[in-house]
Amino acid sequence: MSTFAAFMDELAQRRGIRRTQDGGAVRYRLRLPEDATLNVVTQELDPTAYALVLSEPWPMPVTSSGYAQFLREALVFNRNALHHLPCAILQDPANSSLYRLTWRVPPISLPQAEWRQQLRLFGTLSRKAWETLPKPGLDPRVRRPSGDEHHVIFMP
Repeated sequence: MSTFAAFMDELAQRRGIRRTQDGGAVRYRLRLPEDATLNVVTQELDPTAYALVLSEPWPMPVTSSGYAQFLREALVFNRNALHHLPCAILQDPANSSLYRLTWRVPPISLPQAEWRQQLRLFGTLSRKAWETLPKPGLDPRVRRPSGDEHHVIFMP
């Protein structure tokens, strides 16, 4: 049993993951098999600190209707994601014009297999978020295709 910070340190040594140190903060950047790129920040000097796992950022939509649609989709996604892992789509702490799927990992000890499974689950949720959230630059009024799209009701 180990904390998430110890798990990431061991994983970085074993797999040769890029590791950057800035004071007590250690940053990892890794790509999971599901094509999800993650940024992980742990505190090496403070074992009681929460670790932070972040997805790649989404730019904030420029129009008000696009922004409202983005927030509605993000809210629905957050409600569904919370059933699997305590993560949510939030504004990036470093840049307020970006949003990221964010997971604050508590400083608890779990088996390595459990940490590995949760990290993969976060990668899957990150990929799902990219699939479901509106893409910047696309018309927010365009509906997703449904089975009833080409049906015509004729009334004499």
